[in-house]
Amino acid sequence: MKSYVLIFAALLTLLALSCSGGGAIIPEYNVEGYVIVITGDSITSHIGQDSFNAAEPDFDFRSVLPPSPDGIETVTIVNTAIGGNMTMDIRKRFVRDCVNYHPDIAIINGGTNDIDHKMVSIESFVESWKRMLDECNDNGIRAVVMGVVPSTFFTDEQMMDRDAWNLALRNLTETYDGFIFVDPDPYVGDHRENGPEENLWNISEELDEGDGIHFNDAGYVELSRAILDALKD
Repeated sequence: MKSYVLIFAALLTLLALSCSGGGAIIPEYNVEGYVIVITGDSITSHIGQDSFNAAEPDFDFRSVLPPSPDGIETVTIVNTAIGGNMTMDIRKRFVRDCVNYHPDIAIINGGTNDIDHKMVSIESFVESWKRMLDECNDNGIRAVVMGVVPSTFFTDEQMMDRDAWNLALRNLTETYDGFIFVDPDPYVGDHRENGPEENLWNISEELDEGDGIHFNDAGYVELSRAILDALKD
């Protein structure tokens, strides 16, 4: 029997109170079996075992992992995504919140907040991603990189930037052996009339939570399906 253990970041961390009354989140790295870490921003925070099961109930992550010489049966999924993070924020905590779990696979997404805040250049975006992918490559972690998702809320100019950023991110990902780029557009995107002919800039109406940026439960299932399909290819 396959055994999946879903571990949320909120349950994996201890709150260390500082003298000022604030706190620091300290991850708990004592996880067993195959490990899959999902990290990023609020988009990624809703992806996990439940959404994977809803997308494909019979999918077995062990089918895309190297055979275990020790007969490991357990697959542990750790989600360390933090809402509001820009790519540079994800990069700054990447060792703590991903690499230190020694995952077999890291599923990473980031960039929506970069575009939303209009404070980040494509060069900075790519550099943050390169540093994270280098960490994966240096530590034997297979990276699954999900491109910046569609957004009905973003302007045409922002979506043109997103397309350029995703192309740069895809090209960067393909320089690493075995890394995977996931294009979310065919799964959750819809055509915007005043955009380029084949654009999928908007979130499909039936998958939109209502703000044009975030997804409802069905939308996160479709993003999970995109990840699983990419892993199987």
